[in-house]
Amino acid sequence: MNLTEQVNSLDDFQRQSDLDFILSARIGLVIQILGWFTIVALTGFYSMQPVLTLKLSWLLLIISLLRYTHIALHHYFYVKSSRMWMFVHYFLLLLQSVFWSGFYVYQVSLDELSPTLLATVLLIAVVCNGAVFTMRSKLVMTQLYFAATLLPAAYLSWSQPNLHFLSALITVYWLYLVGVALRSHKQYQRNYVARLNLTKNSQTIELKDKIDSLTKIYNRSFFEDCFEYQWQLAVRNGTDMALLMVDIDNFKSINDAYGKDYGNQCLVQIADIIRQSAKRQTDMVVRYEGEEFVLILPDTEQAAALKLAELIRRNLQFAEFSCAGENHTVTASIGLGVIKPKQYSSPTMLLQKAEMALFQAKTHGRNRVELA
Repeated sequence: MNLTEQVNSLDDFQRQSDLDFILSARIGLVIQILGWFTIVALTGFYSMQPVLTLKLSWLLLIISLLRYTHIALHHYFYVKSSRMWMFVHYFLLLLQSVFWSGFYVYQVSLDELSPTLLATVLLIAVVCNGAVFTMRSKLVMTQLYFAATLLPAAYLSWSQPNLHFLSALITVYWLYLVGVALRSHKQYQRNYVARLNLTKNSQTIELKDKIDSLTKIYNRSFFEDCFEYQWQLAVRNGTDMALLMVDIDNFKSINDAYGKDYGNQCLVQIADIIRQSAKRQTDMVVRYEGEEFVLILPDTEQAAALKLAELIRRNLQFAEFSCAGENHTVTASIGLGVIKPKQYSSPTMLLQKAEMALFQAKTHGRNRVELA
């Protein structure tokens, strides 16, 4: 398993948990429609209360359409943007809970429904919400959904002496759902921690092959493995991504004048300077090849990337490198590319922009930052 697969394993675990809700919601959608019409047909309720049956059926139809919309939009937004998906997911879920609550409260307030029929309708409708059990990774949202759905009807039932049993029934069922949600969430957390520990152990072993033996920063192999993953992550989150290419000016002359050992010492110091300049934990510093370094900057806009590039250039220019009692200086040409990745686009686009900017920096006199 390579590094990208290891990082993706945790995302896949979370994604599967999110998708389980939608898969279960499909079954619930069928049950709530068939269950309602079965109750209406078997009890003869439609022949006794045709107008009321139609009103309740329209309410149930609205709820079904909301759930179907939730299912239909889930995959679309999940691929597009995790932030947008989260907003749509929570909004539609809470909207469904409001309509379910209204559906229950409306039935409880009706004199036309017998307590037995009312209890049957409410419990079958509640069973249709079993998909929410699968939201084990989102405990607060699950509890909020159940509370908003059931407690108003329980309160209204308690206010009517002949429906105290129904209020108790709904309350007990709500407490049961709370308990199931807590148990599911704890199981999810245990599984997630186990997956996280397994991934960390695998990454520790894999990382040994991803570190440059001289400078102790990431190597070209890591870059090729991680660059694609960061690109796809930016596509999903809808964020900018920047890439810096840093090339030490005239480095061959340093090796020729002072020897390869001194050149290697300089590369180690250069790598430390670049690494210390990039302060965010998410910024990845890579020895690309020879005296060329690359920085992968996730979720970084153009202004911030330019500021970091200029900081690196200055820090390198004013650093002192010593050999045989003499101090020397080095300069660097830096190329910068910034893109907001889109679906079906390639990370090669960003690499080419950074390479073009680096070429411009060298062409225009070196020791400078260029933006493609």
